[in-house]
Amino acid sequence: MRASPLLAACANAGPLACFVILPVVRFTGNPVPVAAGIFLALFLGWAAACCTTVAHTETTPSERIRWAEGEHFFSVTTRFNLVSSVPLTLLALAFVVFNSAWTMMPLLAVSCGSAVLAWVHLRRERAARLEAAAEPVLTGPKVIGLRSPGQVPRGWGPVVVHRPHAGMRDMLVDYRVHVDGDRVGTVAPGESLVVGLPPGPHSVRCAYAGFSSVPVSFVAAPGVPVHLVGEPGGTAAAAGADQRNRPQEYIRLSRLPG
Repeated sequence: MRASPLLAACANAGPLACFVILPVVRFTGNPVPVAAGIFLALFLGWAAACCTTVAHTETTPSERIRWAEGEHFFSVTTRFNLVSSVPLTLLALAFVVFNSAWTMMPLLAVSCGSAVLAWVHLRRERAARLEAAAEPVLTGPKVIGLRSPGQVPRGWGPVVVHRPHAGMRDMLVDYRVHVDGDRVGTVAPGESLVVGLPPGPHSVRCAYAGFSSVPVSFVAAPGVPVHLVGEPGGTAAAAGADQRNRPQEYIRLSRLPG
């Protein structure tokens, strides 16, 4: 799940809460306590923070196909929520002023911040989607688009990058596979990627968003397959805490013996 749809939904949550609470407050005559207003603002801010740090910016191959074929559901809902958040926020602000419910202002401020973050993430996701759709440029001899190691030309060495299922946390993430610095494809959970390489030393690494595995170096031999396994090496939160120095915290790439 990408961050922009979640943040756009958070942008509408604040005004909707005002529409539910303030009519009741005006009917009963009891003002909204300061503690309640702060709690609502902190709760919505916590949800927006989780949407920003946990959601994935990259899309799966099936989602990219749906993007190419027509309007994506999340794209439509994101634009609708962002556009509707403007009049809803203004109307909620009028409700706050009319009822003198100033304790709801922090909640509306968090909603406005969520809308701004949703717009920023939407632009970043659009740029990342265009980058992912670009054809990779290979700087060295490689054979890609293979279905099995048996399709590798004679005299070349097959390299197979396996991707096991890693549970719910990693099910919507595709790893980009880089061989000798060239992006040769992506591998989804439960799938494998086959690449043909000429004999000699090579290195392979997996990458996702700002995370990257430690490169695995090996010497390819004609007809001798090299099997690698890419899987989560840690949590996204731990890797994101120090992405510059330890981006490999999220992905672990290892070579199978044999």
